[in-house]
Amino acid sequence: MAREASRGVCEVCGEALDPQRSFCLRCGIGAGPKVIRGLRGWLLLVGLHVCINPLVLSFSFFAVAGFLLSDGKSLAAPTSDQYVPWLGPLAFLEVVVTLVFLVGWAIAAVLYFMKKPRFPRTYIVLTLALLAWVVVETVLWSMAFGASEVLDAAKIREIAAAVLFATIWVPYMLTSERVSNTFVERG
Repeated sequence: MAREASRGVCEVCGEALDPQRSFCLRCGIGAGPKVIRGLRGWLLLVGLHVCINPLVLSFSFFAVAGFLLSDGKSLAAPTSDQYVPWLGPLAFLEVVVTLVFLVGWAIAAVLYFMKKPRFPRTYIVLTLALLAWVVVETVLWSMAFGASEVLDAAKIREIAAAVLFATIWVPYMLTSERVSNTFVERG
């Protein structure tokens, strides 16, 4: 059945039509050209990232926490002859921030699969916050250990990857027709 646009009511379910959308928000019946929406296309890559990120962050969390509970104890204890100033607070900060990101990305995954309208904004905030954290983390560790110890090729690749990732996916989330049609409030 086609939608009756002249009355502004969906012919299938009787829901009032949003004049800014090309489909009924309740039943999803579209009018005119094919509506691009759903967890398909490039949005699948976003979903893959949203699902993998908590796993990667879990690994990072347990690696840093494990280090703190084993070797890190002697390096972070001021009474130790292997004491490294700022290691304890920096490693603790790393654990806390990783835990915050872990929870944030888990929430983002729920919002993604529930197609909640808050997902794009949450994804953008987490992506930009992760980029900022990679830079701040590098600066802090460089101040504690010296730039030559921290700024190796792997760290530079990590920063470049975060910049490239944000440069691609933040504009996508802001301008994609699929994103704006998928993450909408449904009645």
